[in-house]
Amino acid sequence: VVTEITARKEAEIQREVALEALNKSRALVYAITDSAQDAILMMDPAGCISFWNPAAENIFAYTKKEAIGRKLHQLIAPERFLEAFHAAFEGFKTTGQGAATDKTIELQACRKNGEEFPIELSLSALHLEDGWHALGIMRDITARKQAEQELRRSEALYRTFINATSDMVFLKDEQLRNIVVNRPLAAFFGK
Repeated sequence: VVTEITARKEAEIQREVALEALNKSRALVYAITDSAQDAILMMDPAGCISFWNPAAENIFAYTKKEAIGRKLHQLIAPERFLEAFHAAFEGFKTTGQGAATDKTIELQACRKNGEEFPIELSLSALHLEDGWHALGIMRDITARKQAEQELRRSEALYRTFINATSDMVFLKDEQLRNIVVNRPLAAFFGK
């Protein structure tokens, strides 16, 4: 009887230690995901949102309460992409693989107000006892896309100006290699 009581006490202590470790682990995960600037989402095997961090609330404008349990792609994907998603999702549910799995890709997404915007998505598959789950980290890249577009405009203007002059213009790098040569200079050297 004494051994049985001792074994029960030891089992209870082990459960308490395991529960404390689990609670610490959960607290750490939430501390990380709550402080992330990127949206961190998880989709269950039925295609529903099972995790939605505060950055996802800021980026997509849906609260966690509004998002959890809703079909992910119906919530944040532009309607014109839904058919392609449904076709790809069937394969993902079976294998955990897809065109975006284990890659970082650029896509269009929608905010709650319907505004489309560009995102960068890093997607991983996670197999749990109930099937394949998708874990996505999404970054709003609107500012980056705008900066890239402005840079292209600036470069086009620069090239137009350089080639519009009849003067010979060139630019060299640190190793004195030509990196820009305008048309009049190229014509002068017969190129």
